[in-house]
Formats: sequence, C-alpha cells, structure tokens
Amino acid sequence: MAGLKKTRIKEKKERKQIKKENRVAKNLLLLNPGNLAKEVYTYGYHFSWKTHLFVIGVCIAGMGVIGLLFQLKWELLVIVLIAMFLALPAFILDTYKKMYEQKRFADAATYMEQMLYAFQKSGKVLSALKETKETFEPGHMQDVIEEAIGHLEAGCSYSEKGVLRESLDIVEKEYECRKIRTLHELLISAEEYGGEADDSISLLLNDVELWKRRGYLLQGEKKKAHTNNVVSIVVATALCAGTLYVLNALPGILNMEAPYNVLTTGLVQVTSFGLLLWMIYVYAKSEKTLTRNWLKEESGRDEEYVLRCYEKAMSQQRRFGRNIARRVVSEELYAAFPEWLMQMALLMQHSNVQVSIAKSLDGAPKILVPEINALLQRLKEQPKALSSYTDFCKNFDIPETTSCMKMLYAISESGTGDAKVQIQNLLVQVQEMRNRAAERRNKSSAFQVKMLYSYPVFGASIKLLGDLVVGMMFLFEMLSEAGGM
Repeated sequence: MAGLKKTRIKEKKERKQIKKENRVAKNLLLLNPGNLAKEVYTYGYHFSWKTHLFVIGVCIAGMGVIGLLFQLKWELLVIVLIAMFLALPAFILDTYKKMYEQKRFADAATYMEQMLYAFQKSGKVLSALKETKETFEPGHMQDVIEEAIGHLEAGCSYSEKGVLRESLDIVEKEYECRKIRTLHELLISAEEYGGEADDSISLLLNDVELWKRRGYLLQGEKKKAHTNNVVSIVVATALCAGTLYVLNALPGILNMEAPYNVLTTGLVQVTSFGLLLWMIYVYAKSEKTLTRNWLKEESGRDEEYVLRCYEKAMSQQRRFGRNIARRVVSEELYAAFPEWLMQMALLMQHSNVQVSIAKSLDGAPKILVPEINALLQRLKEQPKALSSYTDFCKNFDIPETTSCMKMLYAISESGTGDAKVQIQNLLVQVQEMRNRAAERRNKSSAFQVKMLYSYPVFGASIKLLGDLVVGMMFLFEMLSEAGGM
C-alpha cells in the first residue's frame, strides 16, 4: 500500500514537471506574434500586428521610464526590459482569456435557461435545441448546438448511450459544467419516461439563476481585488522611489555636500532591480486569478489531493496530518453535498429514492462517490433501516447531512403520496446549504486574490530595509564630512 502511494506521488510530481515544462515552452512560442495571434484566435478574438507592436512599445517604454527613475545601470535595466518583454505575451493572452471565460459563463447560463423554457413548451429535446440555437449570435455556442442538432437528426448512435445522450454530450464536452449535465439528465429523463416536468424545470431555473448570481458576484470581488493589487503595486513602487529621492535631496535641504548618489550605490541598485522584477511577477499572478474557469464552482484544490485526504481521513491508523485531511474533506463534502441533493431532487421526480441514489452515482462529485457507494451497500443490506441513511458522511463534521438524509428516508417510506411536499422541504435545506457553501467558497477564492495585495507591500518592505542601511551609512558619512570641515 505504501509503495503504491509513493508511486502515485512520484507520478504526480512527474506530471507537474511535464506541465511546467510545457507551459514554459508555450510561453516561449508565444513570443512569435503569429503564434500569439493564433492562440488569441482560439478564444474567438482577433489580434493584429499593429496592436501587438503598440502594446509592446507602451509597456517597454513604461518599464524603461520606471527603470530610469530608479537610475538602474544599463545591464540591470536591460534584464528588467527583457523580463517585461517575456511576460507580455502572457499578459496579452490572459486579457483575452478573461473575456473568453466570461462569455463562456454567460453562454452556458443562457443555454440552460433557454433550453428549460423551450422544453417546457415542446417537451422535446430536438425542438428545444433548435429554439435555443436561434437565441445565439453566430459563434462557438451556436456551432456546438448545431452539431448536436445534426447528430440528433441523423439518428445514428455510435455507442450504447443512445443518440439523444450522445447529442447532448457534444455540448457537455465543450462546456464542462456540472449544472449542464444535471439539466441534460432531466431533459433525457422527461423525454424518455414522460410525466410532469414543470416542477423540476422550475427548480432548475431557480438553481441556475442563483448559480449565475454567485458567479458574477465572485468575479466582481476578484476584479475589485485585482484593481487593489494594481494600486498596491503602483503605490509601493512610488513610495520606494520617493524615499530614495528624498534621501538623495537631504544634503541640499541641509545645505551640505552629498558624499555620493544614493540611487547608484550597489545595494540600492540590487534592491531596485529586485523590486521591479517582483512587481512584474505580482501583476502576472494577480492577472492570472481572473482567467480561471467560471463554469467550475470549486475550491481550487486538486481533485486527486482531496481524494488522498479522504483516504487518509478514513484510515484507522494514527497518521500525521489526519486532522488536516479531515478538515479538507469536510469542506469539500460541505460544498458537494447540496449539489448531489439537487441532483437527487430532480431524479426523484421520476424515480424512487433508492433508484435515484443509484442513478446519481455517475454525475455525483468525485468526493461523494465513496460515501454514495457505502450508502448503496447499506441499503442493499438494510433497506428499511434509518441508520442506512443517517450514517452518510458520519465521519465528517457536516451537521446538515443527518437532517437531509432523514428527509430522504421519510420520502422513501412515504411512497408517492407525500413525496412532493418532502422534496420541497428538502430543497429548502439544499438552497440554504448551497448559499452557505458558496459564501465560504467565494470568501476563500476572493481572499486568495486579496492576499496578493500584501505582496507589493512585502517587496517594498524588503527594499526599504536595504535602503535604510544605505541611508544610515549615507547620513553618517555626510555628518562626518561636515564635522571634518
């Protein structure tokens, strides 16, 4: 077992190294304006040579002015300008990627809403796809829907899934979003098995609306934090430059002779050089936070890492870091649990509880899969026992699971008579949990961006400490020369 885990860790490190090398190689290729234009085109935008040259000229000139302001020696100034030049393609690409991710999010939200409204009228996926296609202007989403329509109209299935599932898979592959999958499961179920779908559609419409609001709210927080980071970079750089010029002007203010130029001393040159490189890095890191996939409501933790934490938390052996692993898994489960319950609520419109649990396994968040498997096993052994339900996630600190699972048990026992009322009560719990989970996740994501605000302050503090040493030596030498006179 230990050998297997070591092998997994080694494989992960190798994958990370390969990914890093590929990223470096890609950034170097982007220095070619043609490659950069092609990459921008993949996001659906055009980038001209004139724009490229203008951006390079403005950024290099701006960094050159800042370098001259710090009176950097030409060797150091050239290195700073080269660093800026190398970072520029990534800055340009991130700007377009940011717009691309925002448009993808808007398109996905519009697609889900329009599909639900259209399906509510016709009750057919093909008709809903055709109507939804007309709401989009020519572009990627329209092309994807057209491809899905073409496959559905052709009626030729290439797998056991069936032509309907394959057609909707075309959209899912392009827009990897758990909510789109949930939508498609509902539409397939409603078309294949029939029955009243209005309640489910209303539930999902409300859910999509809340998801859309959360997405825009989080991105608004990130943009605000990024703006603050840029202000922090400008203020920190200006403060460092201002301090040096004040120090250099001190002899003139005191009518004394300056022993040397503070800005050209070795330590000040090194700290100024380091500060400018640090600020380029901080800006790049802050800009990168705005380019993440809007369609994924995730904590940012690696899925494999979370699953390893789950294994560690469930292990009976005493191991270092088990409490940390348990906390990580509890946070992930708290966010994933309401997603699964919403999926369950939609499935239970057409199936009983136990069948819905089995069906939910395919689309469930990965962290919940072991718990769902354990639940199915308990239900197989003791289908009527309340503990089969309430033992769900019992090893983790999620108080709401017990009450929600009791509701599932009640729905299972009540049959179809009282099921609708029970499902509505369950959904109230789901919405409350989702809002709390989204609040936590948004705070965590926004906090990570806000933390970058301290990076320029940290860089400026290190520089000012170095400059303070030079300043004290400068003052002592100036006073000693004044005393000697």
